[in-house]
Amino acid sequence: EKKKIIHSNGEMGKRKKHRSLFSINRKRSFSDYQSDNKKVDKSSTNTSKHKKKKTRDSTLKGGAFRLLNESYYTKSGEEMARMMKTTEKYYDMYHEGFRAQKESWPFDPLDYCTKLILKLMSRRPCHIVDMGCGEAFLAQQLASKTLKHAYHIDSYDLVAYNKYITPVDITSTVPTPSNTADLVLFCLALMNTNWLLSIRETYRMLKPSSYLLIAEIESRLVSRSSFKSFFCDTLRMELVHEHVCEGFFDIYQFRLPSSKMSSSEIDSICNSSAHASLLKPCLYKKR
Repeated sequence: EKKKIIHSNGEMGKRKKHRSLFSINRKRSFSDYQSDNKKVDKSSTNTSKHKKKKTRDSTLKGGAFRLLNESYYTKSGEEMARMMKTTEKYYDMYHEGFRAQKESWPFDPLDYCTKLILKLMSRRPCHIVDMGCGEAFLAQQLASKTLKHAYHIDSYDLVAYNKYITPVDITSTVPTPSNTADLVLFCLALMNTNWLLSIRETYRMLKPSSYLLIAEIESRLVSRSSFKSFFCDTLRMELVHEHVCEGFFDIYQFRLPSSKMSSSEIDSICNSSAHASLLKPCLYKKR
């Protein structure tokens, strides 16, 4: 299988100087947003006031989303798990904000990943693991299709947002047995400061010669070559597919070798902080 490398500028034309996909104006606490939302609910039903309320409400929700999103990038998986368990309303706020952000994207990286996964599934039965699945859109899409081969999908995230999701911190041990997965997906999900532990867990789950599919925000990569080198040289995987949407997303499909590294080797690599800096956190501009 030959490596495919695709660079897509799409309809974006010339590349322009851009802000991060996620940005923030100023720092506020979660209690500020909860308090403000209560005040917004008391707005008049007058048309003009209703429009102002809608705009303000959207701004408040956007700000709350950015604060939560920044927390994902600056805290460990264990810290975020504790935070989400204290107030599950945060999870609703996060997903509502995430859906709003997607409207400005040139394409949804999950749609692209789904096509790659369906191509694999067309050849044989598959066990898929969706790490940091969000609202489990992949599981929902697969459930709505009539597929040639049987499949099983494990969808993991911090909160069981719907029936498809198993709640777990993906930087800890997930329920999927070792050497059983045909493909593991991270779609914008390598977020925590200890994201390398998710890779360690991924390696444990994957069968020899199986696939790791990663979609990531381009601006998070300190260096494309260094990021790919970590998986290809350090973890001895093969890059079989690459898709680049300049200024937005990078998508990489790696294949594990037929003979996997030992658990002690992978533990040594992923427990070290030497490679953690390959991905930058999404931090938001303050003013």
